Amino acid sequence: MKLTGKCKEDFEKWMLENHYDENQVYYFEPEGDDVYSVFELNGFKHSQPAMQWGVIQDWADSVGYILDTQPMMDYNNEKYTGVDCFIFNIAVINNKDLRQLDDNDCRHDTRPEARTAAVEKFNQLYNEL
Repeated sequence: MKLTGKCKEDFEKWMLENHYDENQVYYFEPEGDDVYSVFELNGFKHSQPAMQWGVIQDWADSVGYILDTQPMMDYNNEKYTGVDCFIFNIAVINNKDLRQLDDNDCRHDTRPEARTAAVEKFNQLYNEL
């Protein structure tokens, strides 16, 4: 899950503004392009990817993007028999309309893969503003 450009800058600013605790140590640690290795805030860098996803979702909510992943279930006309794949949805909220973006044609084998794809698409959309 990489954030780049304006998306990365705004996320880092939001993290510093919204997750500050004077009892914690905050420092910048440039190490490549991955937003998680650029800085560490209250253990964010070392958090599990699912926890990082939650923080990115919170920030996306605050800027008008709703990120979601969901399973596509196998069904045999009687019961659900398993998970076929995972997809992501991004709802973009603005003053005039609600646009739903999804990747129904792009299926992912695992929820983490769908999360990564959602963040990549969100990053692209945010940087196009």
